Amino acid sequence: MKIVEILLALVRYSFLCFLLVFIYFVYKMMVQDLTLLKKSYSKAGQIRSYFQLYILDPGESENLHADTVLPLKEVSFIGRDASNDIVINDPHISSKHARLEIDGEDIFIIDLGSTNGTFVNGRRIKGKQKILLGEEITIGDVSFEVVGWENESSSSE
Repeated sequence: MKIVEILLALVRYSFLCFLLVFIYFVYKMMVQDLTLLKKSYSKAGQIRSYFQLYILDPGESENLHADTVLPLKEVSFIGRDASNDIVINDPHISSKHARLEIDGEDIFIIDLGSTNGTFVNGRRIKGKQKILLGEEITIGDVSFEVVGWENESSSSE
């Protein structure tokens, strides 16, 4: 009888330890999520960037991978040069190829005079063009989809 009581006590304490470890990891994940959310707010309390780029096709670029989501700043530069926010190692891309600008709930793309152009939904853009969620941006051999912060894109449906 004594051994059974000892085993039951061990099972109870093991379950309790498992439960405490589980609660710890849930707490840790919540703190990480809240920290990321806090970092995404600007001083005025507004979310810095609702928009992200989802990589559809990385082309020949060795530093990008399909199905990766890239966060955007209020102004993000795309190009081959290491100083860009989004660096694409592709010989068909200019060192400063394009700029993405977020203005409130709108996002715009500007081609910076690149030789091979910037395309939105297969059409070459000229000047500053507004883009919407779900639209496809092609720069060189690389294709992106514009998605929202909660990944509200046409690809996720």
